Amino acid sequence: MRLVAGCAIWLLLTVTAGAVDLTGQVLIDGQTRLAVVAAASDGGRLRRLPQDAQQITTALQGAGFQTELLEDPTTGDMEGALADLRAAAPDVALVYYLGTLGRGGVQVGLEGADRVTVTMDVARLIEAVDSAGLVGLVVLDVPWSDQAVDADVLLAHTGALLDAAADVQVLATEAEPIGDNYPSPLAASVSYGLTQTAATLGDAIDLIANRLRYTTHNEVGLLQTGSAAALDFIVLPVSPTGRAPRIEQAFWEQIRQSDAPADFEAYLAAYPDGWFAAEARARLHALTGRQ
Repeated sequence: MRLVAGCAIWLLLTVTAGAVDLTGQVLIDGQTRLAVVAAASDGGRLRRLPQDAQQITTALQGAGFQTELLEDPTTGDMEGALADLRAAAPDVALVYYLGTLGRGGVQVGLEGADRVTVTMDVARLIEAVDSAGLVGLVVLDVPWSDQAVDADVLLAHTGALLDAAADVQVLATEAEPIGDNYPSPLAASVSYGLTQTAATLGDAIDLIANRLRYTTHNEVGLLQTGSAAALDFIVLPVSPTGRAPRIEQAFWEQIRQSDAPADFEAYLAAYPDGWFAAEARARLHALTGRQ
């Protein structure tokens, strides 16, 4: 399988040894959540990256993460941010990288008088989040433009990551070309998933995957090669902008995990512009293939 110009998306999840069971747990007072968002625009070639990075940063902050945003970071910037993340040893650590992945790793800058491309091994990112007390996540949001990079390179990175963490869940995607200067569908979908109230990490990943398929007409999707269903980390916005009406909320809670398309059709018939309409449409599309 060769990945041509388009978008490759990986979501790498680690759970440290002895992690606490977080089933049903909501955001805890005093729980530390730290994130590093790095956007490497390849000297400005990837013009949409700053907007996508800001969107992710805002969503993470809303989900309770103290977030450091690095725009066109140098190697020193990246090393410093990752060192700070390791030293803080937060309960939850996340690194979200937007940029280019090549044979040497992720691009972290164009340095020197000759503007030489500098890369960082992906395993370094996992090493940083692996210090988290409960859950660590790495997201690689990579618009592909190098047709020489194929699945063998991705698998090589996977091997390094599996060596670096005891329990790594990998999700990847192959997509139709979307272009280097279009908004990242993953950034939009992850941002949406992070701001949904009381979703477990597994539920959030399902929502992100459904959102990707729905908004890109099945051209972009997460191919899950490991099960994230056992991870029970709760994503809950710190300051929700409001709440759905109680009756609508109760309706949605009854059907949200249903496998029956009729349930979501009934919700959309009752609440076509409801709080959960986008999720209902995404779920319906995932179950039936209908737009």
